[in-house]
Amino acid sequence: FTVNEIPNVDAGSDLTVCLEAGRILLEGANPRNGIWSGAGVVNDELIFNAAGNYNVTYTYTNSSGCFSSDTRVITVAASQPVTLPSIQTTFCADAERYNLGLNASVPGSWSGTGVLSGSIFDPVIAGAGNHILAYTPNEVDALSCFDSNTVTITVRPEVNVTPVTLSYEICEFETLPLNGVSNSRWISPFLVGRSDGIGGFGTNEVFQATGGPGEFDVVLRRFTNGCIGEAVVKVTVKPFINLT
Repeated sequence: FTVNEIPNVDAGSDLTVCLEAGRILLEGANPRNGIWSGAGVVNDELIFNAAGNYNVTYTYTNSSGCFSSDTRVITVAASQPVTLPSIQTTFCADAERYNLGLNASVPGSWSGTGVLSGSIFDPVIAGAGNHILAYTPNEVDALSCFDSNTVTITVRPEVNVTPVTLSYEICEFETLPLNGVSNSRWISPFLVGRSDGIGGFGTNEVFQATGGPGEFDVVLRRFTNGCIGEAVVKVTVKPFINLT
């Protein structure tokens, strides 16, 4: 009688794939033309919907009717959110555009209200309120188990500043009282007793027309939640007339 040799079968190396892949082609086994079996195996694919270890067996039968098997372990891993860089998360409504950056743990891009060109956030376009921005990997393949991550951006409302009066007329060398406004400063190089031209928070100030005749801007600057709003008061100074 003839003793036939049992085939040497190799199912391939163990492998880790991502849950989001959903399925993977079973390949790399030798000799070719064998049969795969195991939980979740359909033809030459492993189909899965849960993380865990899947044992798949490859069986090969040679021309003599002798067969042998080998098993490999497919580890299905749940994806982890991308690690985001440290970024600014609070803006004023009139703030300049901000580069969110693309230096997360994997390459990707940002999306959401106010996001331009992949990584630029524009608070003006976004508007006041809370905005959820998402960072999504460029490509999720069977060997890169990363998922999108989000961050909440807060855009604070525009600071409204409304002086009681927007324009005044006084004569040269006269003074103009400026009433204090809560959380605000008066700003002008002609404030009495303010060498730096900046008034105190909420304090009454005095404008003195020592800059000659003309039109002068006095700024009322208000601070709210780290944001700044300004209004301009026009002071028209009429020339002094000496009657002597």
